Amino acid sequence: MRKVIEIVDVIDTALVSGELNDVKSGEICVFVGAVREFINNEEVALKFETCKSMALKEMEKIADIAMQKSSLNKEVKRHAVGEKGFETQEKYKDVFNNLMTSIGR
Repeated sequence: MRKVIEIVDVIDTALVSGELNDVKSGEICVFVGAVREFINNEEVALKFETCKSMALKEMEKIADIAMQKSSLNKEVKRHAVGEKGFETQEKYKDVFNNLMTSIGR
């Protein structure tokens, strides 16, 4: 199995889709968390931080458990850091549509 585990500033879902696409795979699952525009009528911005060595270690553990429970061909785990707001979510609409097109959905 091929694994990619990284901490990044921006997650490129089209890149992830391409990395996961495989003729041996029956499905591709991509999860992208998003920041809401408003909570209680207040604009939202979140700053994601991580202890890189600990995060990579825990992501590796999760990947190993997934591999033990399922027969995965490939696994990509990326954790985004930095300040994220609603505008970040908006740019993912086109990326998501491109992702769905690239996998024929």
